[in-house]
Amino acid sequence: MNTCTASRADGQPCRASPAPGRTLCRWHDPAPEARQRHIAEARRGGHAKAYGSLVSGVPLADAVASFDLGTPDGLRQLLAAVLRGLASLPLDVRAANSFAQVAGVQRALIESSDLDARIRALEERAASPRLRRA
Repeated sequence: MNTCTASRADGQPCRASPAPGRTLCRWHDPAPEARQRHIAEARRGGHAKAYGSLVSGVPLADAVASFDLGTPDGLRQLLAAVLRGLASLPLDVRAANSFAQVAGVQRALIESSDLDARIRALEERAASPRLRRA
């Protein structure tokens, strides 16, 4: 079996097969057109891997416009909308990871908002004139 005569970046011999009648594989071919083809194929491959099965939905800007992001309640509503959108996607690793991350943020926001409300209620109760006399 004929193999490429070039070396890999780590110094090891390249084990790819060259085209018939050539001594270099398609990745080590020094011709400018071969290099451009390789770059284009790598770009397409990376794009297909990263974005191949993503389904487009409602633009996030449309959802964000209806929430007051300066309040915990507005942020909770936004995160709930994001979770609903993620739940409508086909289940794959990316959707599952995104869902888990947003759900974790949502949980932390709910917990901190609830804690803030409890502290506020205790402070109001402590400031009540009826309690100060007792």
